[in-house]
Amino acid sequence: MGPSLILAHQLLLLHVLLVPSLGCDGRANVEHRTFPEGGMLADAVPVPQVSLPALRGIFTTDGELRRFGDLVSVHSTASGVSLFGDEDARYALLDAGCLEDGSRLVLEGEHRVAVDVDTGLLRFEVEPPSLAAALCRGDADASDPGLHPGARLSGVYGEGDDLPDLPAGASFTGPLVPIDDFTVASHRGGCRTIDDCGVSENSIEAVVSAERFGATSVEIDVRFTRDGVPVLYHDAKLSSRLTRGRYCVGEIANLDLAHLQANCRLRFGEAMPTLEEALDAALGQTNLRAVWLDVKSDQDVPTLVEITRRINARAEALGRSFRVFIGCPSQAVYDAFVALGPPDVPCLVELSLDDVIAAGCEIWGPRYTLGPMAEEVARARAAGIRTVFWTVNGQEFIDLLLTDSDPAGLLTDRPHLVFHRDQMLRGGYE
Repeated sequence: MGPSLILAHQLLLLHVLLVPSLGCDGRANVEHRTFPEGGMLADAVPVPQVSLPALRGIFTTDGELRRFGDLVSVHSTASGVSLFGDEDARYALLDAGCLEDGSRLVLEGEHRVAVDVDTGLLRFEVEPPSLAAALCRGDADASDPGLHPGARLSGVYGEGDDLPDLPAGASFTGPLVPIDDFTVASHRGGCRTIDDCGVSENSIEAVVSAERFGATSVEIDVRFTRDGVPVLYHDAKLSSRLTRGRYCVGEIANLDLAHLQANCRLRFGEAMPTLEEALDAALGQTNLRAVWLDVKSDQDVPTLVEITRRINARAEALGRSFRVFIGCPSQAVYDAFVALGPPDVPCLVELSLDDVIAAGCEIWGPRYTLGPMAEEVARARAAGIRTVFWTVNGQEFIDLLLTDSDPAGLLTDRPHLVFHRDQMLRGGYE
C-alpha cells in the first residue's frame, strides 16, 4: 500500500470515528431514552404552571452535569424544564411533577449531545424542600426566581441505557437575561429530521415543542398541493429522507392533499400538516411570538398573504403577541409581494437591506456567511428594521454575530445553543 493510499485510509478511518453514526437515509441514529415504567413521575401530580418559571435562571454545574459546561441556562415552558449548555451543544428536556402530597418536586428526562448521537437520563429534585413545597402549592411569591437565590437542582446522571446513578447538580447563580427583544428562531419548525430531536421537521409536533428548545419563533417551509392547499414541507419532491409510505413519491405540486394524507407520513410517523393546522397549533398551543413563512414560489404569494392576514387578525382578537411573517427569499417572490402594494402583513426579506426598505418590511434576513456586516445592521436598526441572520448553528459563528453585529435574532437548527450563548454573552458571564 503506497503512502497516498495509507493516508487516504487513515483519513477515512478518522471520518468514521468522528462523524455521528448515520442511517442509510442520512439521518442520525439516535436512541431516545425514557425512564422504565414512567420513573418517579409515574405517581406524580402536575406542577402548577405558575410555578415552573421560578426554576429559570443561570445555574453553576457540579458533578457529572459539568459535562454541559460550567454554567447552564435553565428554561421552562408549560411542558416542563430544559437545560442548555455549550459543551458539545448539550441539552436536556425534563418533565416535572410533585410527589408525596406536594413536599417534593422532581424533574426527569433525557439529555442529548446535539453534535453527536449520545443520549442518557437525568433526574433532579428541587432544593431546598421548603422551595419545592411552595412551588408544588403554586404560591405566587415562590414563582419569582429573584426570591430564592439558594435554589438548587440535586440529582443523578446516566449514560446510554444505564439508569442514572452518577451525582449531578446545579446551583442558582443568577436570573436569565430577558429575551423579549431577541428572536431565537427555530429552523424548519423546530428541528431538522436529520438531527432527530424526536420529532420530524415541519410537523405540528415540532412547532409545539420548539419552545422547549428555547425558541421564541419558528420558520416553516410552505408547498402547495395540486388542489391548492398549502402544506408544510421543505423539498419540492417527496423523499425517504423526510417521509415514508409506499405511495409517497413524486412532487407535492402533482399530488392532492387527500393522497398525501392517505399515503404519506413524515419520517417519525406524524401526518404532514396543512399550513392552517400548523398556524392554529402555534397560536393556540404555544407562546411563540412569530412564525416565518418560507415562501417557495411567487405564485403562492397572494394566497399566503390572505392566510397571514386572517391568522394575525385572530391573534390580535385573542390578545396574543403573535404574528405570521411572509418571507421573501428570492427575487421572484419579492417582486410578487411588492406588486400587491404597500404591505398590510408583516414581512421579511432575505435580499439586500435596500430591498427591505423599499418594500416597507420590518425584518432583514441575510445569510450568516456574509459576515457580521456591523455597519449594515446598524443602518437597519436606525431605520427601525430588525436583522435576523440565517441559518447559524456553530458556536463560533453564533458568538461572532452576537458580539460583532448585535442582531435582533438568529435563525438556527440549534435554538438551545443560541439561547444559551445569548444568555452567556448578554448576561456578562463571558
